[in-house]
Amino acid sequence: MADERDLQRELQILRYLNGLPQKILSLEHQENVPELLLYDLCDKDCFNIKKAAYLVDNPDFDFMKGVAGMHNDGFFEKISSPWQDTVKFSKFMKANDFNRMVRELSRNSMKKDAMADEKIVETIASQFDFQHPSYISWDMKNYNHGILIFEKDDEHKKVADHLFKALHLLSFCPIF
Repeated sequence: MADERDLQRELQILRYLNGLPQKILSLEHQENVPELLLYDLCDKDCFNIKKAAYLVDNPDFDFMKGVAGMHNDGFFEKISSPWQDTVKFSKFMKANDFNRMVRELSRNSMKKDAMADEKIVETIASQFDFQHPSYISWDMKNYNHGILIFEKDDEHKKVADHLFKALHLLSFCPIF
């Protein structure tokens, strides 16, 4: 029974992820595509992440920037079609305190000094008040380094593998 539920959950996530590249391309000039993508990835119908901060570190330019933040704190508004109503979504994200706090992060690169991902996560997670942070990091184009710090309630090995692969889609989103 549990195996069947896990399989159904995995198929649901794969169906959800299948449409994301087309959505990303449809909004190539939109400034907050990473926020839209993170919103979808955190949704309960996808990876069910309750809190996430997406950061990009560029050692060449000695710069780390917070790109997007999601926090489903019970007051989180569910927007039925954020990819179609980007104006409403943008207003929602600009008013979201956690997203604003993440986007205001601007500091020297932590990767330039060869700081381990664990130390980076420890430093940033406390700044954003993560209680039980997990993280995924990945290499991006142009020698950038992506980091997603997150908290989630449920964990399933195959679902976690899909999250790692899905986060690479953020590498194709413009950062403003």
